[in-house]
Parts: sequence; C-alpha cells; structure tokens
Amino acid sequence: MVMLTGSYCAYIKGQSLEQISQEARGNLRETRQTLQEMQRLLQEVPEGQGAQRELDSDKDHDGLSLREEIKLGTDPHNIDTDADGISDYYDTNPTGGSHNIVRILQWSYADQDWEVVVKIDSDLYDYYKNKRGKIGFGSKRSITTSEMLDHPTMKAVGDHILSIAETQGFNPVGMAVSLVQQLPYIHDNNTGYDSYEKYPIEMIIDQNGDCEDSSFLASSILEAMGYDTVLLKYPNHIALGVWCPNCSGSYYDYEGRKYYYYETTSPNWDLGQMPRRLEQETPNIIQINGQNGKPATNHTS
Repeated sequence: MVMLTGSYCAYIKGQSLEQISQEARGNLRETRQTLQEMQRLLQEVPEGQGAQRELDSDKDHDGLSLREEIKLGTDPHNIDTDADGISDYYDTNPTGGSHNIVRILQWSYADQDWEVVVKIDSDLYDYYKNKRGKIGFGSKRSITTSEMLDHPTMKAVGDHILSIAETQGFNPVGMAVSLVQQLPYIHDNNTGYDSYEKYPIEMIIDQNGDCEDSSFLASSILEAMGYDTVLLKYPNHIALGVWCPNCSGSYYDYEGRKYYYYETTSPNWDLGQMPRRLEQETPNIIQINGQNGKPATNHTS
C-alpha cells in the first residue's frame, strides 16, 4: 500500500508537509500581530469617508475587503493566509484548521487487487464542491477542464499507476481506467442537482459519480500520466476518448488524431469497445485543455 498526499502547496513548492505546516504557523503568528496592530491603528483613524474607504479596500486583491479580512483574521496583504493553495476568498478555513480527508481507492486489475491511499485537504475538497459553473457540458454547473491539468493529486495517482504498470508489465492506460470503472455509478438524481458535474477531486472523495464524472476523472489521471485524451459528449452520454496511433476498435478522427472510445461507467469495457446504441451518434469533442464543443469528423469501427 502506498500513501499519497494531495497537498497542493507541497507539490508547488517542493516542500514536505511538515515544512509547509511550520511555515504556515509562522505566517499566522505574524498575521495575528499585524491584524492586532491594524485594529489599533484603525481605532485611531477619525470616522469619515477616508476610514470607510480604507475598510472597504482590498489590499491583496483576493475579493475580501479590509473589514472582512479583520473579521476573518486573515492577512490583508496575503491572498492565501494559511498557505494551502486556496485563496482566502474561497477557503473554508482561511487561517488554518482544515483536516485531511483520507480515501482508499481499491480496484482489481489483471486478476490482482490494488489500492492507493489518497489524502486531500478538506479545504481543497470544499473549494471544488462549492464552486459553481463547472465542466462546460452544457449544464448549470460547468467545469473548466484545464483546471485539472497537472493537478498534484492526479499526478500522484498517475505516477503510482505508472510505477506498478512498469514493474508488472501492465498496460498503464487499462490499469488507470479500470480503477475509475470500478468506482460506484450514481445517477445525478441522487445528488440533488440537475446534471451535477463533479471535479475529479470530488469523485475521489465521494467515491461515486456518473458518466461525465468518471470520464473526467479518467481523463485527468491519464493526462497526468502523459496521455492525450478527449471527452466525447453525446446527446445523453459522455465517454472518454484516448489517442492511440495503432490500436483497434471504434475511434473518432479529430484534429488529425484517432481517439478511441473508452467506457468509464462500469468494469470490463476495453479500449475501442463502444455500446451499440452510440454507433450511429456523432459526439462533440471536449478537450481537456478547455477547447470545447467541436464535432468529431469521422467514426470508424
């Protein structure tokens, strides 16, 4: 079993979690001292338009006014007071106090059982869960797909799979997609949202999702592993497309490349296997880099 961490800040800075924690504690001590001094100075400022303008100002351009920063106890000169990679404006616990959410991803591949333990900061989960306007699949909650490119959690999971595949002689694409295929399928009607599209971080923590969620998670992991993928948006379904120059099965020509169909919602679907009901439909292509909505030019089985 391998323990992976999904700390955004740790990957960005190349520091350990302990170093990040020590640095954040030091920053918070300085922030509290600064805020105490600012509160004292503000009490000395005569009431009037000047003082109001000062309290309404946003020194670090994080969307919080000085008045709000003082109330929250955040640093008005630092967009990310607790150094967790999330702006104070979006952070559930902007001065610290979050906790790690641990999930064990378990799946079977090549007649063997595998697992990887992922730790994700609760503030990061809240950030994505509370974010609105997400994937861009035409729903009320449309995600910016490019936001998951090079995400540390996707990179960590992808690197772990690549390491196993290289040691065992496995197909890394098949192993990665099989992990996603074995997460429970849940229809949007059970979430309380209309076409609620989850970020990959959400699906890892929730450990369930529907077709767009599983396709986006698989795409994000594969992109982190170095594979070129697209999302295939049909009228009533979303699937994964994986570029492969010399594979077999059903694929779509797009931008000079062959993207092979990959079903992510249930186990035992292989690359190039397509449900019969989709054979006569032409999907729009959603690229993980954010270029959305172009129709596929040709389908070959």
